[in-house]
Amino acid sequence: MKLFKKIALILIILSFTSISKTISADGLTIGYKYPGYIIKNKGDTLYGYIRYSNVVNNQKKCEFFINETDKKPAKVYSPKELTAYLVSDVLYRTINYSGGLFSKPLRFLKVVKDGELTLFIFYEEASVPNNEERAQTMVYYKWRDSKYPKPLTNEKFGFNFSKKMSAYVADYKELSQKILKKEKGYGLVHLYDIIDEYNAWYIINNQ
Repeated sequence: MKLFKKIALILIILSFTSISKTISADGLTIGYKYPGYIIKNKGDTLYGYIRYSNVVNNQKKCEFFINETDKKPAKVYSPKELTAYLVSDVLYRTINYSGGLFSKPLRFLKVVKDGELTLFIFYEEASVPNNEERAQTMVYYKWRDSKYPKPLTNEKFGFNFSKKMSAYVADYKELSQKILKKEKGYGLVHLYDIIDEYNAWYIINNQ
């Protein structure tokens, strides 16, 4: 009886370990379908269910289902077919960035901060050994700024942040000066707040 209990306990522990490995950093279970929507290139929005996959597959495709119980997707979309998709509360947008020196290949990138200045996470797509953390890159993109037509990464802002970020948001002069003068609350550690402030300003001044 004791042996049976020990075996049962081991099986339970193993099952929980297996389940925990399928839970992503977003709190979603890999392989499960979640309510969401897709936005096609012409602006059409379709609501349904989207299968949440691993971080690399999420960047390359979107499996869209009409009903949660459907076994096969109604369609598997590539980044060239959609401008965005939402799975549960995780938003992906399509931009020309796939890592490295070349930005042309389209990918669905996960949105960290949304707006005119969008902050994304790109997950390295090369294979990694088991249990090794996949490299991540923070990607910045201004959708309508002709001075910065391509996505930028942390490498752009990591050194001399105040000078480079102030130039990046120069169209918002007040914010740009606060960053350049290194005022309290406008340093690298306040990046998210800076992006929020810029995007709020952009909405008010570009309606």
